[in-house]
Amino acid sequence: MKTDVYLADKETKFSTGTSNQSLEQIVARTAEQGFDGIEFMTGNLKPSNADRILEIARSHDLDIVSLASGFIYSQHGMSFTDPNARIRAAAVRKTKECIEFAHRLGARFVSIGLVRGQKNSKVSSSTAREYLAKSIRECGEFASTRDMVLIVEPENRYENGFLHTVDDALVLLDEVHLGNVALLVDTFHMNIEEASIGEAIRKAGKHLVHVHLADSNRLAPSLGHINFAEVMSALQSIGYDGYLGLEIQFEPTFESAIETGMRCLKQMMKQSVT
Repeated sequence: MKTDVYLADKETKFSTGTSNQSLEQIVARTAEQGFDGIEFMTGNLKPSNADRILEIARSHDLDIVSLASGFIYSQHGMSFTDPNARIRAAAVRKTKECIEFAHRLGARFVSIGLVRGQKNSKVSSSTAREYLAKSIRECGEFASTRDMVLIVEPENRYENGFLHTVDDALVLLDEVHLGNVALLVDTFHMNIEEASIGEAIRKAGKHLVHVHLADSNRLAPSLGHINFAEVMSALQSIGYDGYLGLEIQFEPTFESAIETGMRCLKQMMKQSVT
């Protein structure tokens, strides 16, 4: 398995992955700690920004694993389940821009999380689910023309109105029925929503193509109460060989957070070969 760190521009108004340091600085620190790649969220989808990010990553021999779409909701307030058809269409267009941007970066994945939106009294749950499946299918079909994979992330009920568990996401994947729409799991969300993190990972099975790791408090693994030995055991049981990505709060400092995270990741990967 390989490792990466999730990074986000401050302008995205996202709560994790942000730092006061420059992108050049944090990418350099990420490489120094021995990570293999980065994930990124930015609201600036201009080709010149993609070229800048790619140049920085390449200068440190880091892969760009995934691009996050959460800013579409956190920064612009657009979602796939909005009651307004024009806003739903705008969310789909912006997601397609993310796919184009990610393709330019050479990333394999675009993640689908916050852009699903929140529940709204103006739209029934069943109708909202129809909107959601339709939007993800359209974006997935577009992504297939770029040889890219959309990864749907179950998120906790306090951050997202739809798809809180692996079971929820598997139902959606069955509805969308596209080979390039798969599953991302995040241990922070799973700790809130799943009865058993290990069992949920085993249910995800072949559909699981990416993993985010954070402890129960959204800090680096080992700073909360999640059993990461259980997480790794479950990943081994399904033959998972993708990236392990840190999506964490960089506290007390960026350097200390990723150092602690890497120490736990090394322990997990050591377990995988014993």
